[in-house]
Amino acid sequence: MYSKNQYQQTGILLVSCLSAVIALAGCQQEGAAEKAGKQTDQAVGNVGKPIVDAQDSPVETAGDYLDDAMITKKAKAVLLNDELLKASHIEVTTFNGMVTLIGKITSQQLADRAIDLVKSQEYVKGVHNELMISAAEPEQ
Repeated sequence: MYSKNQYQQTGILLVSCLSAVIALAGCQQEGAAEKAGKQTDQAVGNVGKPIVDAQDSPVETAGDYLDDAMITKKAKAVLLNDELLKASHIEVTTFNGMVTLIGKITSQQLADRAIDLVKSQEYVKGVHNELMISAAEPEQ
């Protein structure tokens, strides 16, 4: 028969082994830091690859996005620097080189001028006109 001391040693050994198994099983589970690391690795691996919207919109790379931002900035600058258009409130957006102009303007001539100025900017593929012609508001 086993002595009381041998039972205690066997019990301690059994508890130690179970603790080691549980600890090792816990090491296999992915923590927040490991998940973040994997996501970072995936993001770095995707640099320069096209970005696809969840709704199957046209593909745009990071370089395209920066080009669009530059086009928008230049289009806004040319409109604000024009003596006839600088008082107009024209919203400018760009996607894949296509510039959209949105806002109210007092005449078709000013709308045409805005479109021509924006079309003359480098890398502009086209201009989508959403400018509305409205009578000038009387000054108070």
